[in-house]
Amino acid sequence: MEQLGEIMKRMAEKVTGEVPEELVENMRYLKNQWLNSLRYQVRQALGENCLTWNPSLCRDLVSVEEMGEATGGSILLCGPVGTGKTTSAVHILLTLADRYASALQRGGSDLPDPDGYVVVLSAPYLFRKLSQMFGNAGEQADELMERCQRARILFVDDIGSEGGTEEACAAFDEIMNQRYGNKRNRTTIVTSNLMPDEWQGYRNGRLARAADRWREDRRCIVLKGESMRQDNREAAWPEEFK
Repeated sequence: MEQLGEIMKRMAEKVTGEVPEELVENMRYLKNQWLNSLRYQVRQALGENCLTWNPSLCRDLVSVEEMGEATGGSILLCGPVGTGKTTSAVHILLTLADRYASALQRGGSDLPDPDGYVVVLSAPYLFRKLSQMFGNAGEQADELMERCQRARILFVDDIGSEGGTEEACAAFDEIMNQRYGNKRNRTTIVTSNLMPDEWQGYRNGRLARAADRWREDRRCIVLKGESMRQDNREAAWPEEFK
């Protein structure tokens, strides 16, 4: 009967445009729990600090906020270390996820498994796993590759520090190729210390095609300036380590 009641409420919403207050509160609670699961995934993959969003410290707040309105395709944030790329990318990711979740709820759909809907990985971890595709852990690497291909939002942090084998590069290129072919329904977020003009020669051009496709959507943000970690380091480090 409870399930029938929910169906009736959703039908009433579609007919009248009104949502019962109790259902609104329940939807809000479910979405917040869902977003908390995504924050946990980010915390596990990239650490706690990148979840602390301070818009006053963002080097290009207008562009970052605009990316939260993106629908499919690629978002590339690049620039020197310490300029806020990862924090800005996480903010974009959570903004997109919040918007997508609201759209699903308005359509009467349940929220999907957050671990498959959004995948967050550091580039070194991803390439290390992809390097194992032909070893004893090959099955796990295959599963990870499939998760990356299917995720509604994929965030790969810090390309340029990844290491890994040439086979891992080929596997990564295949992930990006699959996502490019479905980019209307896939969003790929990438951060890198590499600047746009450095991609062509990086790793003998192994990632040039992927980078060219990231730039195709014209959503490349270059965060410039000195490291924002400098002030904290000067304040917190003992004199002998400065």
